[in-house]
Amino acid sequence: MHILVMPSWYATKDMPQSGSFFREQAQALARAGHRVSLLFAYADAVDKTYLEKRNDQGVATFYVHYKPCRLRVNRLLHFWLLARVFAKFFAKDKPDMIHVHSFSAGRYARYFSRRYHIPYVITEHSSAFIRNDLSRYNRHLARRAFAGASRVIAVSEGLKGRLAPYYGKEITVVPNMVCGAFLDAPMEEPAGGNFRYISVGYLQQRKGMDLLLRAFAVIRREDPQALLHICGGGEEENTLKQLAQNLNISDAVTFHGTVSREQVLASLRQSHAFVLASRLETFGVVAVEALATGRPVIMTRTEAAEGILNDKNGLLVPVEDVKALTDAMRQMKDNYQDYDCKWIRQDCRRRFSEEAVCEQLGEIYQSVVMEYFGSVQRD
Repeated sequence: MHILVMPSWYATKDMPQSGSFFREQAQALARAGHRVSLLFAYADAVDKTYLEKRNDQGVATFYVHYKPCRLRVNRLLHFWLLARVFAKFFAKDKPDMIHVHSFSAGRYARYFSRRYHIPYVITEHSSAFIRNDLSRYNRHLARRAFAGASRVIAVSEGLKGRLAPYYGKEITVVPNMVCGAFLDAPMEEPAGGNFRYISVGYLQQRKGMDLLLRAFAVIRREDPQALLHICGGGEEENTLKQLAQNLNISDAVTFHGTVSREQVLASLRQSHAFVLASRLETFGVVAVEALATGRPVIMTRTEAAEGILNDKNGLLVPVEDVKALTDAMRQMKDNYQDYDCKWIRQDCRRRFSEEAVCEQLGEIYQSVVMEYFGSVQRD
């Protein structure tokens, strides 16, 4: 099946990890036997508009680069350029399915669907639905995009509930997949006698790293050998370092800054337990990456938690509850031997591996195509 992927945001020079889930899923679908193309437009050209084509590990990518201008003109130009590229490369060699990532690009898919009679599905990732801070314009965009879609997919059960007011039909849940490197890395116990906690994420208020530091300060007083590693950069980095100093735990907390995927994997393998103290989360792929390495997880009860944790792979705590977080960290350290790391990895593979996610998407694509073209023929 030929799938055209249309993300609402994508990697840039300044933010190379932006849209990484979309790119990795597209590549996984190509490995699963689908023909996959990807279309995206950047408002980053210095002088003239140009088209960049490349093969990105089996995915035929089409990047349109244009010079930015005033907002309203920018929107029209963005649409017009995408429409030109679509007409040139996909009007005759039509994809069987358009897969949109987040509602913003849905406006373009809706037009292509109506113009060329191609069904589209939307996978929603945006935390704006959880924060409830969509502008009136974006609420309108979301409703229109969802209304024209053959399926709306949420990446978690919690997000599904937040999308329900925008879509009058059943919403499907398909999680983000975990990178195979995390599932295939050798499993081994961390060296040394210190119990090591680890957290990974962008250092901003909603990630709750300040809550984690306060909880760890209590653990450190009880166990002077305990260590905490924090991977990620962000606007709160200096504030968090100052907080660690104020809590007298600077010598036990290592801030690694922005790190690569390979460095995250190495750090997880050297740690005993992963902690995600987020105030808000739509999915929490870093928690799934930890499970993929066989590490048990402590996670706040955000919209993402329900589909990730169970009674065999970790502990759930209320959001913004430092005492409960401290108790869970203590409990996990004291009962670490009760967690079966091999089972944790196997359970993660069953639910979040590339094969598992692509199988779910393949079934959705097949069902949508049969329904859509059956209805078109009847009409």
